[in-house]
Amino acid sequence: MPARTLNSHTLLFSASLLGFVTAAMTSSLARASGTVRQAATAWSGAMCCMGITLLSAYLRGSIPEHVALTLLNAAAMAFALLALLAYARLFSLRYSAGAIGMVYVAQLLGIFGFQLMGTPREVVVLTLNSFITAELLWVALLIVRHGRDTSAPLRWVATTTIACFACLSTARIVMTLLGDSPAIDPSAQSNVQIVTLLGTSVAIIGSTIAFVLMVHDRQYREALESARRDSLTGVLARRAFFDELAALERQPGLAFSLVMVDIDHFKAINDRYGHLGGDAVLAHVGGLLHDTTRSQDAAGRYGGEEFCVLLRRCGEDEAAGFASRLIEMAAGATVRMPDGREVAFTVSAGYAGGHVAGAGTADAPSVREVLARADNALYEAKRAGRNRAMGARGDAPDASNSVLTLSRDVMAV
Repeated sequence: MPARTLNSHTLLFSASLLGFVTAAMTSSLARASGTVRQAATAWSGAMCCMGITLLSAYLRGSIPEHVALTLLNAAAMAFALLALLAYARLFSLRYSAGAIGMVYVAQLLGIFGFQLMGTPREVVVLTLNSFITAELLWVALLIVRHGRDTSAPLRWVATTTIACFACLSTARIVMTLLGDSPAIDPSAQSNVQIVTLLGTSVAIIGSTIAFVLMVHDRQYREALESARRDSLTGVLARRAFFDELAALERQPGLAFSLVMVDIDHFKAINDRYGHLGGDAVLAHVGGLLHDTTRSQDAAGRYGGEEFCVLLRRCGEDEAAGFASRLIEMAAGATVRMPDGREVAFTVSAGYAGGHVAGAGTADAPSVREVLARADNALYEAKRAGRNRAMGARGDAPDASNSVLTLSRDVMAV
């Protein structure tokens, strides 16, 4: 069917309805919490602005021209910036909503200034669409750079649909530069405008579906990660930590260290301040481990008041430095108890290092043996007076008698 048989007014109205429908659909995600809620709210606002943009174009001639143009321009610029904010929030990027709002106000004042000065329509179109194109390409770049945890097909769809919006805006710039402005008038019955409106409808649907699926994907990954975490301390639960050690065994030749950490006289803290006081100390140590470990490391609650830290690509010298810093931070801090009192505490640590057994490391101790050595070093530190870190001795103890195996049977305990 030839494109000219399609009516641009009908397409404008149907595309505006798609914008409002997708905005309503996305707003249902705003019942979530945290960054997901903020992202969903921003995307819902973006789609609502897209609907207002298209509806304003549809109503031209039915409402005062200056009102229609003001709504169209303002909503179009808000759409691009809200889409940018939505993905920034989805990826937990530190983009200030206030700064983005200031950019929007500056753009809005520029467009109003053009209208007050009677600037030619072509200049307004070029300026407006240049802003929008740059911001949408920025959104596409964010998805490519920060959406790597999302499945490749979903990331591709999200990037492509956002890029489609940018291409449609770029097409208006090109047509204006070529002197064919009437062909891109929102109500023009031209092939260019018909194709643009069809592309806009497809991009509205595709980008929203991709965004919603990316939100669900993030929520799923967050739920899995939450299940792996100890609810009190925030570090990995015992089973999840042993999963990390099991995965480590599949990386032959990798240097690593293990640091065992124990809160000194924890029973006395529990006896004096109750279990809530003990929980406050445990939570504080979990925070210390979070603050002192790198993204490639893993900290887990080994049991009770004992923790274990896996330091990847780290030798015993670096492990000694890490353990010393942790002990100093613990000794220099106090924890507020439920009754308001401040309590000081100390920790002890034992560490050991090695390489994952593999090609060229046939004599290397197993991960289980390194864990046993670190555990033995911890007890040496506690016997030596606590509040200190000690490295493993060269003569490793019999691992089978000192530490549980990494098998699935034990991880299920």
